[in-house]
Amino acid sequence: MNAPPHQLESYLCGRWRRGEGVETELVDPVSGAVLATASAKGLDLGEALVFARQHGQSALRGMTYAARAKLVGAIADVLAANRAKYEAIAIANSGNTKADAAIDIDGGIGTLKYYARLGLGMPSLEAAAAALKVVPIPAPVHSDLEIETAIIALGRKPGGGLVVMPDGGFTAVHRAPIILAAARNKVPAVYVASYYARDGGLLSYGVDLVDNFRRAAAYVDRILRGAKPGDLPVQLPTKFEMVVNRKTANALGLRVPPSILLRADEVIE
Repeated sequence: MNAPPHQLESYLCGRWRRGEGVETELVDPVSGAVLATASAKGLDLGEALVFARQHGQSALRGMTYAARAKLVGAIADVLAANRAKYEAIAIANSGNTKADAAIDIDGGIGTLKYYARLGLGMPSLEAAAAALKVVPIPAPVHSDLEIETAIIALGRKPGGGLVVMPDGGFTAVHRAPIILAAARNKVPAVYVASYYARDGGLLSYGVDLVDNFRRAAAYVDRILRGAKPGDLPVQLPTKFEMVVNRKTANALGLRVPPSILLRADEVIE
């Protein structure tokens, strides 16, 4: 006799809760077997959101970026330690090949580690700011509205400026509203990639992405010829570029020092 399927619960408002009424079956797409059941009926998701804001949000804001990064890194380490188990589940229950499963699992672990590294870099940024007698003000954003609100606030502060950090893709995708809000509110901004300056940002300094892709092509060639990716050494970027948008500087009423113009790899007039 088969054991009854596991009934999944939801962690809401600080405790585990089970929904009411008829439960939905979660089925193995390969075998058709019922793996578990779950129900959201009777669960107050609005109450859960209020609870999260009142308790979780304040706790999160009380943590430094380094502490948050350490926590994210620890989660990634747990996932990495159990990688083989997740791979086996994906192959058995989702019909994935081992290669497909590895892409999803390693991609998730890699993303978490990427954000952990970004957070762990914040103390060095804060130290550099202190040496320059600049006060860094973190402005985490999640939408175009939050971008606009944060930049408006910066524009109201005397001597305010914006440093757009690398974040895995959000700021790149939303660069148009960032650049527009910075121009509208007269906020000088520095970006991490050249396409920001070419799209109207004031100044960019960062890794030459085209050079990175060229160097990656050599690795792809070696892998296709039989080299194992794990045997290839990890390479750091070697070429950086600075792009200055003089047209944007003029619109902001800023004079770019000749020393910056001479060091720039590209000046947009």
